[in-house]
Amino acid sequence: MSMARTGQAHSGKAVVSFAIGADGKPARLQVDAPSFQDTPLPGCVTAQMSRWEFPKSQKGGGQVSYPFVFMGS
Repeated sequence: MSMARTGQAHSGKAVVSFAIGADGKPARLQVDAPSFQDTPLPGCVTAQMSRWEFPKSQKGGGQVSYPFVFMGS
C-alpha cells in the first residue's frame, strides 16, 4: 500500500460492507474507515476486494460487514 512507502504508519479499523451476488462476486462495496480519511486505504481495500470471489449461489450470498484492524509500526 502506498502509505507504507511514504513513511506514514496509521492504525485503526476499517469496516467493509458488501453484498455477495449470485455469481460470487462482491457488489456495493463500502469502506467505513474514519481513521484513514484522506488516505489511499479505502480505495486500496475496495480495489482488492472487488477481485475476490465467493462460491456461486442461486440465491446470492446476502449482505456482509467485516472489520479489518490495521496496526501501524
